[in-house]
Amino acid sequence: VSTQSTGENIGYSWEFADSNSIIMEMPGNVDRKDNTLTITNMTSSNTGWYQCSASDGSNRALSRKTKVNRVYFEEEFLSEPSDTSVQDGTLVVTLACEPPNSYPDAVVTWYRSSGAEVEESNALQTPTGSLVIHHVTSENAGEYYCEAKNLQLDGVKASSRTALLQVTGPTMETSDHLPTVIWSGLSLYHTAGDTVTVTCGVYGHEQPEIVWYKGLTEMITDNLVSHNRMSISDDQYELTIRDLEASDTASYICIAKNALDTDGLPISTPVWVVSDVRFTAPLTDKSLVREDTFVLVCEVTSNPPVNIDWYADGQKLVKQNNHVDWETAITKSSDGEFITRSELTVENSNVEDTGLYQCFAVNDHQTAVDSCSVFISSILVFEEVHFLTSEKMYVEDGHEGRVECGAQGSPMPALSWIGLDNDYAQLLDASEGTSGLSSTIHNSFPIGPLYLNESDQHTFTCLASQTYAGVQYSKMRDISVVVGYPVEWVNGTWPMVEVEKGDPAVLLCEFSGIPSPIVAWKRNGVNLPILDASGNANHVVNDDGTLLIGSSTSSDNTIFTCVGSNGFNSVEQTIQLIVASAVMSPAETTGIAVGILLLICLIILILIILYKHKRREKKVDVAITTSNGVDPGERKQIPVTQSGKSRSKAFEKVISQLYNQMGCRIRVLLQNIIQI
Repeated sequence: VSTQSTGENIGYSWEFADSNSIIMEMPGNVDRKDNTLTITNMTSSNTGWYQCSASDGSNRALSRKTKVNRVYFEEEFLSEPSDTSVQDGTLVVTLACEPPNSYPDAVVTWYRSSGAEVEESNALQTPTGSLVIHHVTSENAGEYYCEAKNLQLDGVKASSRTALLQVTGPTMETSDHLPTVIWSGLSLYHTAGDTVTVTCGVYGHEQPEIVWYKGLTEMITDNLVSHNRMSISDDQYELTIRDLEASDTASYICIAKNALDTDGLPISTPVWVVSDVRFTAPLTDKSLVREDTFVLVCEVTSNPPVNIDWYADGQKLVKQNNHVDWETAITKSSDGEFITRSELTVENSNVEDTGLYQCFAVNDHQTAVDSCSVFISSILVFEEVHFLTSEKMYVEDGHEGRVECGAQGSPMPALSWIGLDNDYAQLLDASEGTSGLSSTIHNSFPIGPLYLNESDQHTFTCLASQTYAGVQYSKMRDISVVVGYPVEWVNGTWPMVEVEKGDPAVLLCEFSGIPSPIVAWKRNGVNLPILDASGNANHVVNDDGTLLIGSSTSSDNTIFTCVGSNGFNSVEQTIQLIVASAVMSPAETTGIAVGILLLICLIILILIILYKHKRREKKVDVAITTSNGVDPGERKQIPVTQSGKSRSKAFEKVISQLYNQMGCRIRVLLQNIIQI
């Protein structure tokens, strides 16, 4: 058995009561650990009611009671049939059979010694298990035994001893007899969907004529039988109801008549279609000031009906004149279930009335409990109603919404809607709470779906009422419901902005939506504005969502993100801000200087190579002239070889390209240096 409660530093304790609800010492085979109770090696001493109590030192709560039953079957009959001899024509003979102790109760069936089930029309089985035979004939002679089964223990059954019924002749002369009761009707408890058979336990010297009634007035006729899942046996002794419903709960009365008793003998058998105990008006927490009057309503639907008891902090309440009183009424619903309603009224409340209030609903089959907390303040403080919800709410186009009214005050206000259709009134959802000495309450109902093309606004009026010192105070709030649509990005906003360092910058971010989107800005993922050491902000977000930067710095040379949201959704857009002429760091300046020196060294190296190459060409020309017998002074008139020309031109081309590339880079570097 396990239970659950909410709170901090909770301590748990368990209580055990026997089947008669008498508090008993906890059996020794029960282990209790916090909110869980474990039974090992279940015995009959464990059968009873278990209840958990949870406490945090100042408040105490009780769980619902849980019934634990041991399923068993003892197999030894409490009484068995005995051999009997009667004369033919005997009005009635009874073969006793009381089944073994069992949970749930054993089901009894009678058999002949051949194993055939007893089905004679003049043989009836009583609800306690005995077999009654009326107007005995020789056909009833033979051996009989009864068999008992526990339906929850599959295959477990027991048979009684076999009894011989002797019927001797001649036929006994009998006097006239009125219909006589064999047994009176016993209450029958079943669940929905079951099949139940009600037997009329009468006999008479002349076969009685039996008429069945549901309740006191409704005769069960052939028409009712064909439509209400009912059937009556050919001898009219048995009424069977199939697929039980809550509406079948009633007293079924058979009236037996014969020629000697024309008025008839009624026998009533109550049939209950059991349903769970359900709270249809749950208790709600309350916060009040002393001398206030509060009412707690506990409404339960069940079958059979329940008895309701009220408890405060675990103690059963008793009525006190001019202070504590309650009224309980039971009605029957259209579907056959019972509605038990109890109203607890506490007048002129005081601080001692603060506590946990519980409504216990009990019938023969189930116990249920509902609870709420009541707080009574010792200070008489009046706080006027303050509405917690805005005057306008939005519902997305094509969607459903919920109209909500919230208010706060002391004493706690009561909320209602003025001019609201009944369809809305049936769907109201309320919640209450406390904040110090002030109490809050919320009340809402669903609406929609709504569409822009039908109507863009609906108005409802919420009324908040308070009663203080016998005077009623009221306040109204009109709540407009407007159809809106989600945030969308407006095309045309600049994706990139370029400014000079130190200049102000303006970043535009445009969204559309109803309600108007709220725009927020981020720089590198960090929300803006960012305050400096003096508490000033260089970044300011205007009401229209524009971001103003007073003086652009190198840290602004990055990506900015604007976020538009309106309660339906959020949309993000990025904008690149480029800050030109950014001041270089010392490391960057040193790098450029080193690069310039390396380039100068490279240029000197190239000039040396060119110089050496020119001198080599001269040596080649002198060598060629000498080998051909030409005067060195006339060298220009003699061409060099073809291979020499090709190598010279290729080398000059490479040097020219390298010079041009290096010259371009040097010019760029010089421009940067000038800018610095």
